[in-house]
Amino acid sequence: MGYHLPSAREIRDNNSGYNGSTIIIYMGGWSNTNRAVDVGLQHSTKYNDWAPFMLIEGVKNPYTF
Repeated sequence: MGYHLPSAREIRDNNSGYNGSTIIIYMGGWSNTNRAVDVGLQHSTKYNDWAPFMLIEGVKNPYTF
């Protein structure tokens, strides 16, 4: 049995307007320099794809790919 990330037709997000939401799948941990790290995937309804991201404590902007 295989697993997959849901596609746009399987997602009911509300990403329109200022208070919209975005689907995010993430987990957190600690770096070898003792900084908090969050990594995961963010869904784009507009493009119907998933983009990876990484947030590191003390770094101003997230890394996105």
